[in-house]
Amino acid sequence: MTSGAMVFWKLLSFLGSEEFYLLIMPALLWCVNARLGLRVGILFLLSANLNGALKLLFHAPRPAWVDAKIIAHAFEPSFGFPSGHAQNAVAVWGLLAAKAKKPLVWGISLVLCVFIGLSRLVLNVHFPGDVLGGWLFGALLLGAFLKWEKPVGAWLLKHDFIQQIVICGAVSALLIAVNWQLQSVATNGLFNALEQIPRPYQTPDATKILLQDLLSLNNAFKTAGALFGFLVGACWMLKNGGYVDGGNKILRYLIGVLGVAVFWYGLGKVLPRGEDIVSLGAAYMRYALVGFWISAGAPLVFRRIEKRVEL
Repeated sequence: MTSGAMVFWKLLSFLGSEEFYLLIMPALLWCVNARLGLRVGILFLLSANLNGALKLLFHAPRPAWVDAKIIAHAFEPSFGFPSGHAQNAVAVWGLLAAKAKKPLVWGISLVLCVFIGLSRLVLNVHFPGDVLGGWLFGALLLGAFLKWEKPVGAWLLKHDFIQQIVICGAVSALLIAVNWQLQSVATNGLFNALEQIPRPYQTPDATKILLQDLLSLNNAFKTAGALFGFLVGACWMLKNGGYVDGGNKILRYLIGVLGVAVFWYGLGKVLPRGEDIVSLGAAYMRYALVGFWISAGAPLVFRRIEKRVEL
């Protein structure tokens, strides 16, 4: 494969990465349609957490683990089934298509879902079944979200803010508990069948993936923390004047991304990393701040700036 083709497939794969959803998708909430942005954010975080749990449940290998001749063209320190890129693509882009109800949006979303999934095969980080499984779980989650988002949202908003914090915290804790339990399932499954333990393998950038990486709970704490902060921020905003669409979109995006960089990248450089409870708690806090900034912190800054401009 030519270098140009590889760049193309890596770009498509980026459209399903954490960096894309953190740095690009929030623009939907800040600059286009806040309520749709909230829905996309919640569904993405639920999908990302669910995917981590499913990977631990099935603890399936990736192609390079079973054939030394296969070169993985991306660093993926997690189990293979189901594909998170494929699952998140169907959930997020499917939700956008469902809400837009326009043939063009449906067409673009379908193409992106297909090609994001295919990119994972081209990069040799998934088997075809992993991608198919990701599409399936993404579709199931999307269907459940479309059915239950309005009644659950209305029920949550009936409570006072303190109760909402408790409810959001309980949901977050439940997600972590499920992943924690499934980590034990994966560990027991692997050590009861030693031949299934994926051997460390070396990627083109000389990064080695080890067994402890595969059993990490970092994804669970990060996504649960981000969901907690995002939900609490949304509840606070909806009880205090709501969101105001419009404004200077470029300025909004630049301010918003700067805040994300401070909490996500900046704190990531100073807080501890690891699998001990302190490090996991630090990861939870960091992502909770990111979630709160996206759904409440940045919109509050926009409101203040734009009000002063009007005056």
